[in-house]
Amino acid sequence: KIMFGTTSQASVGNASGSTPALTMRTVSLTAFGSEDSLMFHKGHSRPEIGESEVLVRVRATTVSDIDRAVFKGVLPELLRPPIVLGYAISGIVDQLGSEVSRFKVGDEVCGISPLNIGGGYAEYVAMGQHVLVHKPLEVSHEEAACALVGGLRAYTALQTKMRIVPGDSILITNGASCVGHIAVQLAGFWGAKVFVTASSAEQINYLQDLRVNIERIIDVTTESLFDVVMEETGGLGIDFVFDTSLLSLTSSPTPSTLATTTPTTTPKATTLTATLTTPTTATNATCGPVRSSDIIRALSIHGTWITGTNIQLDPPEAKLLLFKGCSISFLFEQAWNLSTLQQGRYLHILTNLMERLSRGDIAVKISKEYPLEKLRDAHRSFDSVPVGCIVIKT
Repeated sequence: KIMFGTTSQASVGNASGSTPALTMRTVSLTAFGSEDSLMFHKGHSRPEIGESEVLVRVRATTVSDIDRAVFKGVLPELLRPPIVLGYAISGIVDQLGSEVSRFKVGDEVCGISPLNIGGGYAEYVAMGQHVLVHKPLEVSHEEAACALVGGLRAYTALQTKMRIVPGDSILITNGASCVGHIAVQLAGFWGAKVFVTASSAEQINYLQDLRVNIERIIDVTTESLFDVVMEETGGLGIDFVFDTSLLSLTSSPTPSTLATTTPTTTPKATTLTATLTTPTTATNATCGPVRSSDIIRALSIHGTWITGTNIQLDPPEAKLLLFKGCSISFLFEQAWNLSTLQQGRYLHILTNLMERLSRGDIAVKISKEYPLEKLRDAHRSFDSVPVGCIVIKT
């Protein structure tokens, strides 16, 4: 039985008994928000393990948006410095707790550390056996680590939230990102009509080269999201929008720009139809970062917006959602590790992701690799990586 929070950050590096402590390299965050607060240590003590835990020799981890969110202090109620980040972990079982039955020493494993624990920015980490799965030999440690956070979020959105079926239309924002590029491949594999947004030539080229049928790549720097969606769907809109970001969207226009230009003398039924389908001239011409108003207008009647963003809608946006019968579904994939009641489904997702990687159904894009000693540089480069993931090799 794995309880959320039963392993503390302090356990990373606390050795027990009278025998000399074995040491490891690690990087700890001593203050929120500054890369200079990522401190490298050579002689950190290796963690003890509990009865149902395994000691994993970390081979690869990532700089994910979860790591960046905690780094910036978005979740101070769960973690406070000094802490060791690194949530997506792939490595080799080095030691077993007395009640571990799913693994043996030498097994190659991967998993996501609970949000209040982390620990992957180190050579060794203690992890509960029920947050780990076997890593296929055909999949490298770097590929496995890259797939974990993005894959879990994409799988949770597409299957748990949307229950997507062939023929559904889906818009995936930032489709070349660490989360987006996996979501695009999974959605295409499951038969959805996939639309994606991109904002650079590098992203567009990458998406065009994917082995998946994409209905339309929308360059938000030169095209209006709403116009393209209406054109491509014959005015019907999109069934699902998957906003892949974890932090906030760009703010929407002022409420006045959300009003329609329909004359006041138009009959009420026509005015409502215009409200549901026609943006103002200003909104219609707008390109650039995706805004909440863009997403709402692009949704079909009774469409669903899946987001991990703590959004705040203006009253006109909320009203438009109501008139269209649309819904917002909040996504927090780390919730899988908040309860022991869903461990089977969680492990199924991770296992399925690894199987799809090993078969070639999906592929991950590793944009940059850094050694643990260069973790500061890796975090500094996070916002400048337009495609795929950043991997840390330990």
